[in-house]
Amino acid sequence: MWSVKFKKSVCFNSLVAMITVAVMSPLISAYCANPYEIVSSWFAETDNLLRQTAQEIAPIGNLGASETLLNEKIANQPAFEVLLRTNSKGKVISEVTQQGIQQRSFRTVGTQRWHRGTEASQQTYYGMLLSGGSLSLFWVRPLATANNRFGGTLVARVNVEKALRELAQKHGVSFAVEREGNEIFSNLDVPGAEKRPLLVPGIDGLVMSYGKTSAAALPQEHDAVGAEEAVVAQTVGGAEGVGGAEGVGGAEGVGGAEQPSALSWLESENVPVAAVGAVVAVGLLFMVIALIKGAKGKQKRLLESIEKGDV
Repeated sequence: MWSVKFKKSVCFNSLVAMITVAVMSPLISAYCANPYEIVSSWFAETDNLLRQTAQEIAPIGNLGASETLLNEKIANQPAFEVLLRTNSKGKVISEVTQQGIQQRSFRTVGTQRWHRGTEASQQTYYGMLLSGGSLSLFWVRPLATANNRFGGTLVARVNVEKALRELAQKHGVSFAVEREGNEIFSNLDVPGAEKRPLLVPGIDGLVMSYGKTSAAALPQEHDAVGAEEAVVAQTVGGAEGVGGAEGVGGAEGVGGAEQPSALSWLESENVPVAAVGAVVAVGLLFMVIALIKGAKGKQKRLLESIEKGDV
């Protein structure tokens, strides 16, 4: 009988420990999430995604298969406005937007500086597009043929504001990003307690604010801008048109407001992340130690009872 009670007690204590960890872990993660790291990581992951896509598409000779691949990639990236492929002569042979695969125009962009620079350097071109206050990444990856010769480019145009809004909603974090005093995105209720330069290839002057925040309704998305846009080159230099790249026009935003987090009261008090994490971690540690000691004590008493013949 005593043995049965001992097993039930250990199971109950273990269940309590698991429930505590399950409840506290997401709360700790939500509060300790660093907006700066989240945003910086996304841009690095996007760069890596384009590198992988370039490797996948380079050996594909069929235009239909090329467009299908690009369409699959853009479908999972709401902030991507355009993905297109050029051949070695600088003709656009595949193009997709959030509206799907575009009709092949075979327009020529090979004379533009970003294309010439990518071909000459065989390195990624990092630039940006500015139009009507809307800021987009303009990144170009070189494609290599089987014999390692220049086989064209993979071009991505990414709306920065959309990307930041999506990250804020997905991770439940609050921050603001500006460039040269112009706000690109913000869902802060109060001014951020910390400001840091946000390093993004191709875009200079970005500053990110975060820290003293509580969840707030996200701003409405600006209307997507059509027509051709000017490239402000950061890697190769010089301003030049995209060469007929069509606007996304009417792309739907993510929309909606992020609900307040379970730790919004901590955020409003600006309690240090390290302090919260340390207190919770120490509490969990003591709980686990107590459970272990309790289990060992009960096991010892069980063994003593067995020796006395009480069981």
